[in-house]
Amino acid sequence: MKKPSYRIERINETIKEILSELLLRAIKDPRVGMVTITAVRVSSDLSSAKIHYSVMGDEVERAETEKGLRSAKNFMRTAVANQLKLRSAPELIFVYDDSLDKSFAIEEALKKTKSEPARKDDSPEAGPPDIDSPKTGSSDAGPPDIDSPKTGSSDAGGSDTGGYIA
Repeated sequence: MKKPSYRIERINETIKEILSELLLRAIKDPRVGMVTITAVRVSSDLSSAKIHYSVMGDEVERAETEKGLRSAKNFMRTAVANQLKLRSAPELIFVYDDSLDKSFAIEEALKKTKSEPARKDDSPEAGPPDIDSPKTGSSDAGPPDIDSPKTGSSDAGGSDTGGYIA
Protein backbone atom coordinates (compact mmCIF):
# COMPACT_ATOMS: atom_id res chain seq x y z
CA MET A 1 0.00 0.00 0.00
CA LYS A 2 1.33 3.40 -0.95
CA LYS A 3 2.08 5.73 1.94
CA PRO A 4 -0.15 8.83 1.89
CA SER A 5 1.48 12.14 1.19
CA TYR A 6 2.30 14.60 3.92
CA ARG A 7 -0.64 16.79 2.90
CA ILE A 8 -3.08 13.88 3.11
CA GLU A 9 -1.71 12.92 6.54
CA ARG A 10 -2.21 16.51 7.75
CA ILE A 11 -5.77 16.53 6.40
CA ASN A 12 -6.46 13.18 8.11
CA GLU A 13 -5.32 14.54 11.46
CA THR A 14 -7.16 17.85 11.01
CA ILE A 15 -10.43 16.11 10.16
CA LYS A 16 -9.97 13.83 13.16
CA GLU A 17 -9.53 16.86 15.43
CA ILE A 18 -12.50 18.72 13.91
CA LEU A 19 -14.84 15.74 14.23
CA SER A 20 -13.70 14.98 17.77
CA GLU A 21 -14.41 18.56 18.77
CA LEU A 22 -17.81 18.50 17.03
CA LEU A 23 -18.78 15.29 18.79
CA LEU A 24 -17.71 16.71 22.11
CA ARG A 25 -19.29 20.18 21.84
CA ALA A 26 -21.69 20.61 18.92
CA ILE A 27 -23.53 17.32 18.39
CA LYS A 28 -26.43 17.25 20.84
CA ASP A 29 -28.05 14.06 19.55
CA PRO A 30 -28.67 11.78 22.56
CA ARG A 31 -28.03 8.73 20.38
CA VAL A 32 -24.40 9.77 19.97
CA GLY A 33 -22.84 8.75 23.26
CA MET A 34 -19.30 7.78 24.12
CA VAL A 35 -17.78 7.96 20.62
CA THR A 36 -14.06 8.05 19.93
CA ILE A 37 -12.66 8.83 16.50
CA THR A 38 -9.81 6.34 16.15
CA ALA A 39 -8.63 7.11 12.61
CA VAL A 40 -9.44 9.07 9.47
CA ARG A 41 -8.42 7.95 5.98
CA VAL A 42 -8.98 10.47 3.20
CA SER A 43 -8.80 9.31 -0.40
CA SER A 44 -6.01 10.75 -2.52
CA ASP A 45 -8.46 12.92 -4.51
CA LEU A 46 -10.12 14.16 -1.26
CA SER A 47 -13.53 12.98 -2.45
CA SER A 48 -14.21 10.72 0.51
CA ALA A 49 -13.02 10.13 4.04
CA LYS A 50 -13.46 6.95 6.05
CA ILE A 51 -14.00 7.84 9.67
CA HIS A 52 -13.12 4.94 11.99
CA TYR A 53 -14.84 5.21 15.35
CA SER A 54 -15.35 3.15 18.49
CA VAL A 55 -18.19 3.24 20.99
CA MET A 56 -18.23 2.25 24.64
CA GLY A 57 -21.29 0.10 25.20
CA ASP A 58 -23.17 -2.88 23.89
CA GLU A 59 -24.58 -3.68 20.44
CA VAL A 60 -27.75 -1.62 21.01
CA GLU A 61 -25.78 1.50 21.95
CA ARG A 62 -23.50 0.98 18.97
CA ALA A 63 -26.47 0.74 16.58
CA GLU A 64 -28.03 3.89 18.06
CA THR A 65 -24.73 5.74 17.79
CA GLU A 66 -24.40 4.72 14.15
CA LYS A 67 -27.88 6.12 13.44
CA GLY A 68 -26.99 9.36 15.22
CA LEU A 69 -23.72 9.72 13.29
CA ARG A 70 -25.52 9.15 9.99
CA SER A 71 -28.10 11.81 10.81
CA ALA A 72 -25.37 14.34 11.74
CA LYS A 73 -23.18 13.50 8.73
CA ASN A 74 -24.15 16.53 6.61
CA PHE A 75 -23.68 18.92 9.53
CA MET A 76 -20.22 17.50 10.19
CA ARG A 77 -19.29 17.58 6.50
CA THR A 78 -20.21 21.27 6.30
CA ALA A 79 -18.17 22.02 9.42
CA VAL A 80 -15.17 20.15 8.00
CA ALA A 81 -15.45 22.07 4.70
CA ASN A 82 -15.64 25.43 6.49
CA GLN A 83 -12.66 24.75 8.75
CA LEU A 84 -10.44 23.13 6.12
CA LYS A 85 -11.27 25.71 3.45
CA LEU A 86 -11.37 23.07 0.75
CA ARG A 87 -13.15 23.54 -2.57
CA SER A 88 -15.33 20.53 -1.81
CA ALA A 89 -15.56 18.62 1.44
CA PRO A 90 -14.96 14.88 1.39
CA GLU A 91 -17.95 12.60 1.81
CA LEU A 92 -17.83 11.20 5.34
CA ILE A 93 -18.14 7.43 5.59
CA PHE A 94 -18.40 6.12 9.15
CA VAL A 95 -16.82 2.72 9.81
CA TYR A 96 -17.04 0.99 13.17
CA ASP A 97 -13.58 0.13 14.56
CA ASP A 98 -13.80 -3.18 16.42
CA SER A 99 -10.19 -3.18 17.65
CA LEU A 100 -11.36 -2.12 21.12
CA ASP A 101 -13.76 -5.07 21.25
CA LYS A 102 -11.00 -7.43 20.15
CA SER A 103 -8.61 -6.10 22.81
CA PHE A 104 -11.27 -6.60 25.52
CA ALA A 105 -11.85 -10.18 24.32
CA ILE A 106 -8.11 -10.91 24.43
CA GLU A 107 -7.84 -9.39 27.90
CA GLU A 108 -10.76 -11.51 29.16
CA ALA A 109 -9.20 -14.64 27.68
CA LEU A 110 -5.91 -13.86 29.41
CA LYS A 111 -7.67 -13.27 32.73
CA LYS A 112 -9.55 -16.54 32.32
CA THR A 113 -6.40 -18.55 31.65
CA LYS A 114 -4.60 -16.83 34.52
CA SER A 115 -7.40 -17.64 36.98
CA GLU A 116 -7.74 -21.32 35.98
CA PRO A 117 -5.91 -23.73 38.28
CA ALA A 118 -2.78 -25.27 36.83
CA ARG A 119 -3.09 -28.82 35.52
CA LYS A 120 -1.13 -31.58 37.23
CA ASP A 121 1.37 -31.98 34.40
CA ASP A 122 1.86 -28.21 34.20
CA SER A 123 2.40 -27.78 37.93
CA PRO A 124 5.58 -26.01 39.03
CA GLU A 125 6.41 -28.91 41.42
CA ALA A 126 6.97 -31.20 38.45
CA GLY A 127 9.50 -28.75 37.05
CA PRO A 128 10.55 -28.34 33.47
CA PRO A 129 11.55 -31.43 31.51
CA ASP A 130 15.21 -32.29 31.94
CA ILE A 131 17.03 -31.72 28.67
CA ASP A 132 20.09 -33.71 29.72
CA SER A 133 18.15 -36.83 30.73
CA PRO A 134 18.26 -39.68 28.23
CA LYS A 135 15.22 -40.48 26.14
CA THR A 136 13.22 -43.58 26.97
CA GLY A 137 14.63 -46.69 25.41
CA SER A 138 18.24 -45.48 25.36
CA SER A 139 20.97 -46.71 27.65
CA ASP A 140 22.35 -44.80 30.60
CA ALA A 141 25.92 -45.38 29.45
CA GLY A 142 26.29 -41.84 28.16
CA PRO A 143 28.07 -40.79 24.98
CA PRO A 144 30.30 -43.41 23.36
CA ASP A 145 33.99 -43.14 24.05
CA ILE A 146 36.09 -42.99 20.90
CA ASP A 147 39.09 -44.75 22.46
CA SER A 148 37.12 -47.70 23.88
CA PRO A 149 36.89 -50.92 21.86
CA LYS A 150 33.76 -51.71 19.95
CA THR A 151 32.29 -54.92 21.31
CA GLY A 152 30.26 -57.57 19.58
CA SER A 153 30.06 -56.15 16.07
CA SER A 154 31.86 -56.41 12.81
CA ASP A 155 32.70 -53.88 10.12
CA ALA A 156 30.75 -53.47 6.89
CA GLY A 157 32.97 -55.90 4.96
CA GLY A 158 32.01 -58.82 7.14
CA SER A 159 35.53 -59.52 8.47
CA ASP A 160 36.24 -59.31 12.17
CA THR A 161 38.89 -56.72 13.02
CA GLY A 162 39.38 -57.90 16.56
CA GLY A 163 36.69 -55.71 18.07
CA TYR A 164 38.30 -52.41 17.13
CA ILE A 165 37.06 -49.82 14.69
CA ALA A 166 39.13 -49.94 11.55
